[in-house]
Amino acid sequence: MYPAKNMKYAADCRYLEGFTPETIKAAFVGVPEGKQPKLKDKVPLMRDEECIEFPLDQTTITRRIADESIRFIEESITAKKPFFLYLANPMPHTPLFVSPEFEGKTGNGLYADVIAEIDFNTGRVLDALKANGVEENTLVIFSSDNGPWLRKGEHGGSAKPLRDGKGSSFEGGQRVPTIMRWPAKIAAGTVCSEIATAMDLMPTFAAMTGARLPADLELDGYNMLSLMTSDAKTAYSEFYYRNSAVRSGDWKYYAGRRYGNWCFPSGQMPKENPKEQYLFNLQNDVGETTNVIDQYPEVTARLKEMLDQNAQQARPTPPKPKREKPVPASISGLMDCVLPVGTRYEAEVGKISEGATVREVSTASGGAQVGNLQKPDATVAFVVDGGAKGGAFDFVLGYGSMKGAQLSLTVNGATQSLSLPKTSGWQSYKAVQLSVTLKPGTENLIELKCPGANLDYFDLSMKH
Repeated sequence: MYPAKNMKYAADCRYLEGFTPETIKAAFVGVPEGKQPKLKDKVPLMRDEECIEFPLDQTTITRRIADESIRFIEESITAKKPFFLYLANPMPHTPLFVSPEFEGKTGNGLYADVIAEIDFNTGRVLDALKANGVEENTLVIFSSDNGPWLRKGEHGGSAKPLRDGKGSSFEGGQRVPTIMRWPAKIAAGTVCSEIATAMDLMPTFAAMTGARLPADLELDGYNMLSLMTSDAKTAYSEFYYRNSAVRSGDWKYYAGRRYGNWCFPSGQMPKENPKEQYLFNLQNDVGETTNVIDQYPEVTARLKEMLDQNAQQARPTPPKPKREKPVPASISGLMDCVLPVGTRYEAEVGKISEGATVREVSTASGGAQVGNLQKPDATVAFVVDGGAKGGAFDFVLGYGSMKGAQLSLTVNGATQSLSLPKTSGWQSYKAVQLSVTLKPGTENLIELKCPGANLDYFDLSMKH
């Protein structure tokens, strides 16, 4: 993880390791657009959209996230509001960090120390629920997003007795431990061996709270309340591990590489990794150690057909929107940026949305520029005055581009797409002129999308 070039820093941001606003800015000098400076693992600590510490002292993060969680719980209870808390510990993702209080505490290495600190601070959050009188009717779910990153060796964890880890369709990559605590609804010591997934959380929470989901929303998961509170069976008659495996009841059919991409420490991956087919009975062999594909040809054939059909019926990737053909004839050649004729609109004062960002750099007009326009739907919008009569206006656009850009200019709903020539650099500003038609009055909406360029300004002047 890295800081962003245009990241906002709080007025009281805490700077560590000798960093200052000036040294951070200097780190980006000469770095090509879209590339990162040499600040790997210098992680910003964000509150909302502002950085409050850079680089974050990662030995403190597990405790500080717990502190914030407890504060949020207490504030919600004081305000007599129900609450939803999503606590995503950065640890034990590598690189690993642990506080001095837990360093060496377990005697089993850094990874175990990190887990011990997470366990301790999870306990602090549970204690806060009890201290504030809400533990009985608060559902707590503790889980993980995937199996261990075995490529990281001792810093990656283990899924034993499961096979493989993160990045694999064997059980070690997909099956994760999950603990739920809801004293008012879930009996202590209950064990559920049915299939449930993270996709089930949203429909379950909606059912718990009485939230109405959109009628046209196609859900991937199921309401699993009955699994949590009774001896109900899973809603999954079959479960697909992407297009490489399928499970039906106790049976699992797998067709893919013998080893997952990340199941060995770096540099230890066997050179031979053939594609193979397996059939496992997970009830008897959760570690997927014994391939019984030859003993059960009928089961294999049934599951293989299911997997093949699922691959064919998988939702297609939405097609990329067709780019309108450019109209180069309606645009002038490159011009120097000059003083405005008519009214000048600086790009940074427009309504900026969908990922476009203001960058404080020296521009031809003396202001800032708007960049990150390569992001889908990144837009800069303005409401402009068409005068008493409206009509045809000259539109002069100042911009910088390394390789050329594609301008989509929408005026009151009518769009024209234009190819912009390169200007020799992101901060080498030139201008082009084209024509637009405005209606009378001050309610003319101009929207600009321009992947491949940084926008400086545009001028509007009525044609004579």
